[in-house]
Parts: sequence; C-alpha cells; structure tokens
Amino acid sequence: MPSPILARADALMKLGEFERALKDYSSAIEHRNLLTGGSVIFKKRVTAAIQTGDYRQAYDDLKGLTRMLEPMPDAFAMLAMILARSPDKSIRDPEAALDYAKYAAKINEQPSYDFLVELALAAAYSANGNFEQAVAHQEMAIAAMRAEPSADVKAQLEAFKAGNDYPFQKKPVKRNANQPEQPE
Repeated sequence: MPSPILARADALMKLGEFERALKDYSSAIEHRNLLTGGSVIFKKRVTAAIQTGDYRQAYDDLKGLTRMLEPMPDAFAMLAMILARSPDKSIRDPEAALDYAKYAAKINEQPSYDFLVELALAAAYSANGNFEQAVAHQEMAIAAMRAEPSADVKAQLEAFKAGNDYPFQKKPVKRNANQPEQPE
C-alpha cells in the first residue's frame, strides 16, 4: 500500500509545489526501508531538489544511489548531469560527469533510459568543451524521446550548436537553521 506521505509528495510535484514535495519525500525516506523500493523515492526527491535549486541534496542522494548493489543507469546519468550542469561550483566536476555518463551508457540495458543517458552524455561533453559530441548526443536524446522535447531540451541543443555550455539556472534554496549554506 502506498504511503500517504509519498502520495501527497507526488501530488505536490504535479502542482509545482517542489519545496513541500521535497520535505514529504524526505519524510517518506525516513519511514521506509531503502531495500523495499526506497530508491524510487530517492529519485523523486532528486527531481524535487533540482526543481528547488538544491543541487547539494540532489548530488548527495545520487551519490548514495550509485553505491547501491544494483547499478542504476538512470542514477549514474542523473549524477552526471548534476556534475556537468550544477551552478554550485563545489559540486560541478566536468571530468567526473563524463566518466559517470559513459558508465551509465555502458550499463544501460533499458531502452526507456536511452534519452536520459544521451542527455547526460551531451551535458558532460558540453561541460568539457566538446560541443561537437554534445550536439550529437543531444540529437540522439531527442530522437530517443517518446514525446515532443521540452523547450529546455531544445534550448540546450541550440546552446551546444553555438558552442555554449548550458548549466542549470541558479535558484534560491531555503534552508533551515541546521543546514549550512551552499557555497558559491
């Protein structure tokens, strides 16, 4: 039976209430055994963290997911994107991003993750200044998508074609008194 907290968090995400969803996902994680499907909650919390600009939370969750027994290509791809695109300089690491993106491609056996892995490769290549490869992988990602690409995905492609990187936009992160500020 799904947790009421998790159901509320999912509903809040659909409503664009990302900060409240992030809190509910965190609460759901505290009350659930990670080995019984908790990785899905972590992935949802990563999405909420990215939407609120809390790239440190997203990075920490993704690092934890990559240490699980079962390799998850989507977690490695998402980690690569955080490392390639984070506006937080203490997280951004283009070389590690490329390593994680290539590893995600190597272990990916699920066609449903192809677009995510290709987006990660494109982001990692652009963060390393290889815009020719970034364009090629962004185009492969768009071809692998089942729906019309978002405006953001299209804007990334145009940026790469123009020889520009495409980092996440800096968003304010509200922290409580017990959490340190994110360094620049």
